[in-house]
Amino acid sequence: MDDVAVEDPSGEVQAVQTKSAAKTNPISNRSVELWKTINNWITAVRDGELKVESTTFNLHLGRERRGPIAESFRNASTANSVGAAVDKARAEFFTPKGNKLRAGIPEELGAILKVVFASENSKILQGIVTRFDLSFGAAYAYGELLDRLKTKFIDEDVAEDVLLHALGWVKKEIDNAIELDKPAVVSADKFRIELNAFRTRLKSRNYLPSFAGEPSLEQIELQKLRVFVRQLNLIESSDDQVLRAIADFLSARTDRVKWAEKGYVHSESLVEFENALRSLWLSHRDEVELDTGEDEIVRGRRLMLRCLLEHLTLQGMPVMPAFVCGCFHSLADKPLIGWHPRYEALLKIDQVSHE
Repeated sequence: MDDVAVEDPSGEVQAVQTKSAAKTNPISNRSVELWKTINNWITAVRDGELKVESTTFNLHLGRERRGPIAESFRNASTANSVGAAVDKARAEFFTPKGNKLRAGIPEELGAILKVVFASENSKILQGIVTRFDLSFGAAYAYGELLDRLKTKFIDEDVAEDVLLHALGWVKKEIDNAIELDKPAVVSADKFRIELNAFRTRLKSRNYLPSFAGEPSLEQIELQKLRVFVRQLNLIESSDDQVLRAIADFLSARTDRVKWAEKGYVHSESLVEFENALRSLWLSHRDEVELDTGEDEIVRGRRLMLRCLLEHLTLQGMPVMPAFVCGCFHSLADKPLIGWHPRYEALLKIDQVSHE
């Protein structure tokens, strides 16, 4: 429905346009952003996507800014005050006679204003102004979210962990919906259930939570020349296997840092975990290499698959399979382990060819 929209069971909608306002003022009288926003709402109403009578039109800025017209719209509530606010705004840009734009109005802004103040949109504009709201953040969105969570029975000692999980979970839900060509909607009940369940698991502290979200396409592209990816190419891994390996590698790297920062895991435990992985790799490699009659690439694939199917604990707590896989790929990146029987020699050749 908008940048962000909240719909309650009664059908009331809060349509929210969000602006950072870090370097500009999106609600100054001549802000293109302000009038584009209002124009977008007019279009949405005209097209039947939003209903004036059941929608609150909220313009939310990341920090406080001043804007006489926007503020007058927010303060107008009665038919008379709304009409007066709209007329005053119109007089700011148009001459009293002839309905022409005043001199000095930029071309882009002028084109938008002509649509917003067109006579056929007058009723819609007045309806939007009647239900217009203006709100501001404190310029620290993360801190605001964290403080809000602490008022919702989320214990302070786990609030940040819950917030990081919530951000990743919401993004995953929205991305999945978009991929399936469904509305990017998250149920409030489903959101609360997810956060409460995650909080309960955190409080029991019998596992290590992941703080890594889905990597972006840009992040994935940046990893494609890494050593562990070259190792995967040596055994002719599929594109899907490479993408999954990069995601696991990035996820494991993020979690190792977060767990150490939060004191969930001691640095020596991470070293012990990597040593355990390398021991498993040695055992699997020795077993796979017993069959030297098998093709080298097949032996490499078999070795990798056996390693990536391992289940381990860290400080006595279970970790996600993706973390184990990501740590194996981290070792392959150093490279303390490899998949192809002759990985060390082949990597040197591959490096020379790239140079």
